[in-house]
Amino acid sequence: ATLGRYDPVLFTALSHTLLPVHLPSLSLSEIASLSWSFASVGHHAQSRFFDRVVMVLEQHHAHFRLEDLAMCLWAIALTGYECLGVFAGERKEGGREEGEGGWVKKKKEELRTMRPSDEVKLFWALAKLLPPHDCMISEGGKEGTSTLREELLNAICQDLRTKLATFSPQDLVMTTWALARLYGAIGPSDSALAPASSTKKLLTHLCKQLPARLPYFTATELASLLLSLGALHQPLDTLWDSFKKEVERRLKMLLDADEGGVGGGGGMRGKGEGEEDGFFHLARCQAALSIWEGTGGGGDG
Repeated sequence: ATLGRYDPVLFTALSHTLLPVHLPSLSLSEIASLSWSFASVGHHAQSRFFDRVVMVLEQHHAHFRLEDLAMCLWAIALTGYECLGVFAGERKEGGREEGEGGWVKKKKEELRTMRPSDEVKLFWALAKLLPPHDCMISEGGKEGTSTLREELLNAICQDLRTKLATFSPQDLVMTTWALARLYGAIGPSDSALAPASSTKKLLTHLCKQLPARLPYFTATELASLLLSLGALHQPLDTLWDSFKKEVERRLKMLLDADEGGVGGGGGMRGKGEGEEDGFFHLARCQAALSIWEGTGGGGDG
């Protein structure tokens, strides 16, 4: 998998015969490494191996190191699983079931030492595998009645906020998508449900980071960011103006390059995108900006 070589016969044989038999004797770190290997080479069939990995996660997630947990969840999310019964249980009033109390508190030090890209993968995978728009909490809820899932997500949001300055463009895109998937409309609403304060602070700090960093995103990433931010229903006038100027700058560069017979991506990281792809994704950006402006989220344009 590290070399990028995929033998479907070998991986199918491993998943259907050898691994289900020997999986109980493997360490949790070894299971995480195998999961990463299968997902990295694109072996995404509904194999018995991943079915077994899901069972191990649901029964023993509290014993995984967060780095291994992130690797497993990321791999499972890539294989096409839509939902996972990890961290889904409700906390009983007065405390958690025996063996779960204090788990998130113990893991906070692991979060602080995790590489930003690994922690973002953990956040993205949780967003992919947990029910969408199902992480709001009641503003009048009793203190101490949050679920293990809510506590873990809050801890991740708090820690990610301290690492935003080190994020790659892809990390920022994945984090924004995860916020939109987990929480939906975080902007003002009449709902009695709201995201935790850590979630709001993460989104606020993320949006402050974006204007100066927009030139470093590909056109594909810009479009993904805009769609996710639109789903979050944030009143982001200044950010809207920054996106609009960046999209117009890139379109002008592409048009000038086209007239001069020279291909170009229109951005610092645009070289990997073809000219047609660049136009397509910038057109998506313009459409998203028009919708954003039409719903009152944009600036004076």
